[in-house]
Amino acid sequence: MFRVLANHTRITMLQRLAAGGALCVNDFVGITGRKQEAASRHLVLLHQTNAILKVPAPDGDLRKQYYAINPKVVREGSGGRELDFGSCTVRL
Repeated sequence: MFRVLANHTRITMLQRLAAGGALCVNDFVGITGRKQEAASRHLVLLHQTNAILKVPAPDGDLRKQYYAINPKVVREGSGGRELDFGSCTVRL
């Protein structure tokens, strides 16, 4: 988990997803400035740690893969929204 969270791009992705709504890989290309392949690799790592979930596209297009923050890891802390992974907590 620490290795996954030790990357600025993945933290940025988590922050955007925690702000609400589902986003696709192409959204993250614009947000992070990374190439599509790199953004996809970051999303795969976040998905493998259960930080994010794959969700259906809002428009119902089955060709697109969207991601959303895992609601099981989000909580409201004293300093705002936090992601609780059990072994560590990330304040956003």
